Amino acid sequence: MLLKFLKYQFKSRAYLAQIIFVIFTIYHFISMPTDMSRIGIFFLQGIFYDVIRRSNINLQLVWTSRFPLRKLLWLHNVGYFIWFNLWFLLAETILVVFAHEPMAESFRSIFRFEILLVMATVVGNVISNSDYVTIKSKFWQYSAAATVFTLCYLITSMGVRIVWHLWHSYLLLIIATAGLVLLWNYQLKTVTHFHFFKYLIKKEHD
Repeated sequence: MLLKFLKYQFKSRAYLAQIIFVIFTIYHFISMPTDMSRIGIFFLQGIFYDVIRRSNINLQLVWTSRFPLRKLLWLHNVGYFIWFNLWFLLAETILVVFAHEPMAESFRSIFRFEILLVMATVVGNVISNSDYVTIKSKFWQYSAAATVFTLCYLITSMGVRIVWHLWHSYLLLIIATAGLVLLWNYQLKTVTHFHFFKYLIKKEHD
């Protein structure tokens, strides 16, 4: 099923947004250094916190067929894990080959990226099935989601920087990544149903 889902995402060009990582890599190459992992995921945050309503699968069909919501989230999460990592690794390869970025720095960027990516996925899954969709004003609806997402994102990003500054340990980065993957797996297991289905399908009828 995952392979078919990836093919569908490929045909629908759902993978193109992540090209932003290559764009920021070029900026990094010709100008001042920039943290692509933070900027890239931050600019694409809507993919994470609005994952249910952005689903490529008709939500009413999911509802009536009793297709597990956790399975829908898993497909989207893993699909975006793959596309995000492909583009980011391409960007890092460009930096290593053409900008002569040290391999040690490249590995640190990759681990930091994985931590931020999994964290963004976990927080995004929680927000996307929360009561933020019940807010009538679209402006305040997305402002609320973006505020929560940004706060969690910045705290995680700062935490990774502090940990690295204090210990310079790749082991701690690996442990943090593994811990977040376990948290993501646990979070998916807690998802049982749509909490606000009638609000989620409004977008499909608009």
